[in-house]
Amino acid sequence: MVKIEVIVRPYQTQIIRDILSFENESIIIEDVNGIGVNVNPLNLYKGQKKILESLPKSKITIYTYKGTHEEIIKLILEKIRTGIIGDGKIFVQEILNSIEII
Repeated sequence: MVKIEVIVRPYQTQIIRDILSFENESIIIEDVNGIGVNVNPLNLYKGQKKILESLPKSKITIYTYKGTHEEIIKLILEKIRTGIIGDGKIFVQEILNSIEII
């Protein structure tokens, strides 16, 4: 199995949900806050300098089988990428084992 974590702007969550077939995937969606290294934390807000502590983001965790994860990542990049700083990040981890609690 493979775990894919996608951090995106909140309005892009539905786009990712539409991409997935849910036949071989499990998905968890969380609202998170954070700030990356490419964002200047000092911004102008109504003419005054304001320090941004964090920005609203959505974290989408997808569990899928090895072999299908590359296609999922490719589709996410095609639909989400705008070329603007803050588009998000994708993290990929291999899962050695999963145990279902019944």
